[in-house]
Amino acid sequence: MLSFPVLKWDRGDFLRKEKAMFNLIENVALKDDNVRIVVLNGSRANPNAKKDFMQDYDVVYFVENFEQAKKKAWSEWFGETLLVHTTDDMTFLPSKAKAYMVQMLFDDYSRMDLAILPLDALASHLEEEPIYKVLIDKDSRVEKTECFDESHYTVTEPSDELVKSTIQTFLWLETYVAKGLYRHEHLYALKHLRLMRKALETVLKWQMGIKTNFEKVIGKEMKHMRYYLGEDIYKDYLKTYTPADLKKIWSTLLYMHDLFLKHAKEVCKKLDVDFDFDVADKINNYIKEIRGLSISSQAQTDVSEAF
Repeated sequence: MLSFPVLKWDRGDFLRKEKAMFNLIENVALKDDNVRIVVLNGSRANPNAKKDFMQDYDVVYFVENFEQAKKKAWSEWFGETLLVHTTDDMTFLPSKAKAYMVQMLFDDYSRMDLAILPLDALASHLEEEPIYKVLIDKDSRVEKTECFDESHYTVTEPSDELVKSTIQTFLWLETYVAKGLYRHEHLYALKHLRLMRKALETVLKWQMGIKTNFEKVIGKEMKHMRYYLGEDIYKDYLKTYTPADLKKIWSTLLYMHDLFLKHAKEVCKKLDVDFDFDVADKINNYIKEIRGLSISSQAQTDVSEAF
């Protein structure tokens, strides 16, 4: 049986300590005249973020000569790596960032996302990034050297129209899942089940917003759901993930229908949104009818017939 080491963020004999890594990040920049400003983004710039060894070092080097900087072998300056992934490698999943990216996983498991940006992108970057800390400013260009604003991780109170649209969309997506399952098209069904889950996530975010008067941070990817909504609701949500088995997908579809409606009705009640939930009962009956036809049908679509 394979065994893996238990890794802890403060394990000095295994991982580079945070201070040592920051010294390295700064020293590399100081030795390169092309680099004029160094900015730290992400969780390591956030004093409220939980510390662990999996945190990336999200670093931006602002340079005078952008084309020259893109050609530099940056990873060689930071130590031994397990993997280096740059913008040049991102043909399969092209980077949406305007920066030239150098992503590094080191042999001590430290991780760094190094972004290279031209100096003229400084103002827009600092304006768009709600959390940052300036580590180096060689020419004293930056007035506000740090910013800590978690408001983008709060949830906004929705309009009546958005609530109604979300419920209506969820119900419509259910019919696609049912169609895919009847045809034994697992991937089609699972694709639309994922979209249904996005609607469920939206309603759960509103539940968290209601509990916090739409003022508290709910966290990236709903990571504070357990805290605001409780362990039971968190476990209910996890049950919406299902293996690619027809019977289990059918069960998950029906389960997600009930779970979504439970929270959607609570949201509508608390936000005083008027929605006719009778249509949800009709859709539920429709899904159960299709499920019965699917189970009782002896002749299912043969994929080979499509070619």
